[in-house]
Amino acid sequence: MTESRKNIMATDLASLISSRICHDLISPIGALNTAIEVLDDTSSEEMHEDALRLIKLAASQASAKLSYLRIALGSNSTSKEVMNLEKLKFLTENMFNTDKHRFYWAASELKLEKNIVRILLNILILATQSVPRGGQIAIEIEEKSKQINLVISATGIKSKLDKQTEDALKGNMDSEELDGRIIQPFFTGMLINDLNGQIKAFETDKNIIFDISLPIDH
Repeated sequence: MTESRKNIMATDLASLISSRICHDLISPIGALNTAIEVLDDTSSEEMHEDALRLIKLAASQASAKLSYLRIALGSNSTSKEVMNLEKLKFLTENMFNTDKHRFYWAASELKLEKNIVRILLNILILATQSVPRGGQIAIEIEEKSKQINLVISATGIKSKLDKQTEDALKGNMDSEELDGRIIQPFFTGMLINDLNGQIKAFETDKNIIFDISLPIDH
């Protein structure tokens, strides 16, 4: 474990993760507030139908983000609770704009333990961020006798692996450098480290690759 992972206090970690969650939720919550203000304005009744559509959309987005982030950044569980592939796909497609990002799953109908699911969901956040203009995200999941491999590749215009993200994943930064933006990859690295796993994040000519190996017990 790196010194930065050892030195960060639980209260600081909780505060930074809370900041990250608030950042992700502020857009749909703000849209809800705006739509409600329109409904309250009796002088703009012709806009009420649009406001109701916005409320439905924003509420759906907020719910999807909460469901996703509750698992990705929420409390851990020591139980052997599992999640199937269909639930993973549902969470992912509701969380992200699938008109902007297309997801391709190369995996059998296996079930993943929640601690591995948390890592995968966090890596998918990083993958979408590495193709900010949109693109394709390919997810490969392979389970061997005592190991599971997750390979996520992102392809898109202006794709880039952010240097701070890479350092945060590896824990190669001082705890004082952490903020609400960079805490998520730092936390992802902590999750992988806690499971005695390994991650390689790198760029090729066309793709951003996140390659994770995790030991598993049967």
